[in-house]
Amino acid sequence: MKNLSRLRVCFKNGKRVFFPSLLIFFPGSFAWAIDFSLLGSLTASFDSISPAPLSFNSGFGGGGGVTAGFDMTPFTSLETGLLFTSHSFSFVSGAGSQSVVSRFAQIPVWIRVSPISFFSLNFGPYLSIPTYSSPGPSGWDYGVQLGASLRFELLPSIKWRTDVLYEFGLSNLLIGTMTTQNTRDILILTGFMVEIF
Repeated sequence: MKNLSRLRVCFKNGKRVFFPSLLIFFPGSFAWAIDFSLLGSLTASFDSISPAPLSFNSGFGGGGGVTAGFDMTPFTSLETGLLFTSHSFSFVSGAGSQSVVSRFAQIPVWIRVSPISFFSLNFGPYLSIPTYSSPGPSGWDYGVQLGASLRFELLPSIKWRTDVLYEFGLSNLLIGTMTTQNTRDILILTGFMVEIF
């Protein structure tokens, strides 16, 4: 998130004129900018299983991906990208014990609200496309994510960021023939952010 101190100011015909960076024009008094992030991910799965199992054991899965953010106002920005996530858990039902491992290609779309430069609240929808599952689930997953991000400057225009997001799935994913899964995960992202003005 960029602030008003990063305005590009030029003079034209004796009057001060604001020019957004990257030659992208937007009416107003702030500069547009973009940022790119290279992130690793850790997913803790606390999924909802129906019918309710006798017991449930959460698991962890790794992954990573890239995102790009675009300023919309001095305090808000839009971020999207492509993440590869892995999910695992096990449960015991009347039919016995079952372990589930799945991997997804996920497209998140977050609105970032940054009241201060090193912190933001992030929320928005996501779409996850399965790339591997054993024994399930089948089908695309979609839902909403809500969380927060901290960013620490390492060098000018380079930051280390850590995000924690709660993932609430809205689709009923089928495991086997009679069991459904709803995503209830905690997604932790950490990595480098590069700001381009």
